[in-house]
Amino acid sequence: GGEARGRGKGSDVMGHPFAALAWLADHLAKRGKSLKKGDIVSTGSVVIATPIGRGEETICAIDGLGEARLLLT
Repeated sequence: GGEARGRGKGSDVMGHPFAALAWLADHLAKRGKSLKKGDIVSTGSVVIATPIGRGEETICAIDGLGEARLLLT
């Protein structure tokens, strides 16, 4: 409908996204495991998931990366 349904920034994830990554690395190390070269880590979403209905379009824009659009048909 043209209105923003969520906004967030990297610092919403534990103060900085790298803080979440460090937490994960520490958590794994305590269990004798580690991240490996090539591992992909998502630190999570900074906005609440919001359902969309048929005919609605959603846009996710990330500064420096661009945007992704989805139209539910």
